[in-house]
Amino acid sequence: MNDNVSNSSRRRVTFLLLLAIGISLLFFLVVEQFVLAVVMAAVLAGVLHPAYRRVVSLLRGRKSAAATLTVLLTVIIVIVPTLLFLGVLVYEATQVSTNFESWLAEYQEYLSKVDGLQQTVEESPVLR
Repeated sequence: MNDNVSNSSRRRVTFLLLLAIGISLLFFLVVEQFVLAVVMAAVLAGVLHPAYRRVVSLLRGRKSAAATLTVLLTVIIVIVPTLLFLGVLVYEATQVSTNFESWLAEYQEYLSKVDGLQQTVEESPVLR
């Protein structure tokens, strides 16, 4: 009888352990796409917390106003320059692409002239 209860208890523990592992794996598969964003948010929160505390002290303990001001300053100081940089990067990439297209057209024209010259040399009885 004691073996039967012990066996049943082991099965229950094993089932619950496997269930917990399965649910954890399924949870990870669902959250996997967001892990990088959550880690970046945690890093940003850790970096900006001292600034937030300073703003709270400047605003005499008004935490909501300090949080709003901290977020606005972060957007202005970090995100706006990043977007401007990306805009310049895209503009330069399009310029390089345009210049490369014109260079490629000139190079193809040059190659056609060289091929024509080589054909002329081969056909000329004097230059043989």
